[in-house]
Amino acid sequence: MKEVITKSAKFSLDKCLRSPLFLATGSSWRRILHQDGTPAAMPVVYRDGQPSIDGDIHLLQVMAAAPEMHSAIEDILEVIDLPDLNPAIKSRVINLQLALAKANNLNGDNTMFILQSKIELCKNELKVIAKTLITSPFAAIYSKKYTERYGELNQDIIDRTVTNLCDDISYDKNGKITIVDGNYLERAILRYTVKTSKYGETLNRPSL
Repeated sequence: MKEVITKSAKFSLDKCLRSPLFLATGSSWRRILHQDGTPAAMPVVYRDGQPSIDGDIHLLQVMAAAPEMHSAIEDILEVIDLPDLNPAIKSRVINLQLALAKANNLNGDNTMFILQSKIELCKNELKVIAKTLITSPFAAIYSKKYTERYGELNQDIIDRTVTNLCDDISYDKNGKITIVDGNYLERAILRYTVKTSKYGETLNRPSL
């Protein structure tokens, strides 16, 4: 049963998250759009004068279940001790917190919490990725360039670089994760992390 639920939920969510959603309120009629501007759920009036909602049925079903999902996430977070988690699991929990904060951010009250949580999420993802970075495609892409400039790339250098990154990462005016000052390797590792992390879209999303 668990496998069936997981597969069906993933199918629905994949249809919803092909591009992030946001509530568009800049006109006389509200609608939900994807981040790329394509419609997700739009109000319509049929020829007989009856109003309806035009949108993918899977997406609309997920929206209808949102209150229950919201409540379930809150229940889960109440019993999780965040400081005791390893970075990979901690990233999952922070992502849940971000989802709740975004759902309750219509007036911008949670904006600072969201930005700070995105930084914390990025720090965790840097720590996770650092463990396998030396044997990942990153090494093949950047190791030669780094060696030509600074010497051989090894795990100690990666660990020190990630530590420095965790101290220096911030967000720009659009809410994207960035680093103001950083050397070649720091910037390369940050770009690779945002690109390959399962939460990369969240970290690099301009909307809050």
